[in-house]
Amino acid sequence: MNTDPSSDERVWNLGVIQMSVSNYWDGVWNFSFKRASDGFVEERNMKIEDAETQKLYADISCGTVPDGASLILWLVQGDRAESVDVTDLSKTLEYPLEGFKDGKIHVRLQINGVEDVTSEITIE
Repeated sequence: MNTDPSSDERVWNLGVIQMSVSNYWDGVWNFSFKRASDGFVEERNMKIEDAETQKLYADISCGTVPDGASLILWLVQGDRAESVDVTDLSKTLEYPLEGFKDGKIHVRLQINGVEDVTSEITIE
């Protein structure tokens, strides 16, 4: 059972998530939750149409951040895996995608103790 968030394969969760809502509509992934087991990974496959010009935009807010807690955004495609700590974003993250290829990309949020999270992620 694969639990590695940097893997190009499907990630399985051994823990639980409470009060979560996830929807994907018109290229926008909205995801929110109250709390989750440490290491819980929520994933959405998204599509890069032009890696040279597009960016991933992530508007993420963590309402409760205990000491040592974090929220990590993973972008995984084939052998390439990049991660960004998005625990304390003060503005929308604009992440260039030129290192990736056009096509499907795994966009993952690895939850490590943060609570009351809302997020909106898109590729434009």
